[in-house]
Amino acid sequence: MQVGDKVKIVKLPPGLIDDGVMNTKSVFAKCLGHVFRIQAFQKDWLELEVGKVTGKRFETIWIEPEYVELVTELEHD
Repeated sequence: MQVGDKVKIVKLPPGLIDDGVMNTKSVFAKCLGHVFRIQAFQKDWLELEVGKVTGKRFETIWIEPEYVELVTELEHD
């Protein structure tokens, strides 16, 4: 995988929570099954811009590669 590739979130990472300040679990749940472009890498984490699903411009999440699948150009969201 590299920056610019499209990935689909296929599984939620364990341990996500909504704590009243950060709604991490809810944001990831909204993104499940959707396709996003990889924006950046940091160690083993992928940065995905998810604003098209959450409705918040420039909202990003960081996710491990084992929770996504690489999407071919024929597949789309």
